Parts: sequence; C-alpha cells; structure tokens
Amino acid sequence: AWSPDGTRILTTSTDRTAGVRDATTGHLQCTLTGHTQTVTGGAWSPDGTRILTTSTDCTAGIWDATTGHLQCTLTGHTQTVTGGAWSPDATRILTTSTDSTAR
Repeated sequence: AWSPDGTRILTTSTDRTAGVRDATTGHLQCTLTGHTQTVTGGAWSPDGTRILTTSTDCTAGIWDATTGHLQCTLTGHTQTVTGGAWSPDATRILTTSTDSTAR
C-alpha cells in the first residue's frame, strides 16, 4: 500500500511482520512486529502517521508509521481479518473478516 504522500510503501508478509519502505530506494525504514500469524493486509491513515494491519491471528493492529511501535491491538473477530480501512477523518476503523462480520 502506498502512503498518502507517495513517499513510502507498506509491505506485508507471511513471516508475521509488515515493513515500511522508502518508495524510491526500497530501503526498509521500520518493521512492524507483533502479529502472531501472517499479516494479510494494511492501510495508511489519511495523514500518513499511522498504519492499520490485518492478520490471520484474528486481530488488527494500529502502528506508528515512523517508529513501528504498536499502539493498539484490535480484537473481536473469530477468524482471519481480511481487510481494514480508515474513515476519511481517521477517527474510525473498519475491519472485515472471514467470520462474516465487519467491525
């Protein structure tokens, strides 16, 4: 996923991490470590300061996009979290899951 300003990209992995990379050089700027299973996707907050990740561990994470620090773990789904999105004003998050729910 591209950052809102186009300078960074978010990559996700089966190794339980996500990475923030420089969009020009590909240099890894920080690693998001905290999920216990595959990271299935991610989304940048509209202002580019936070990242939302989703995972097969039934959680979503909110991260500081500069430091990679986990700010919050969102729970409630009972199966893989397949998608996530920020509201335009970044005050709410929507997640979807293979448990047939959206939260």
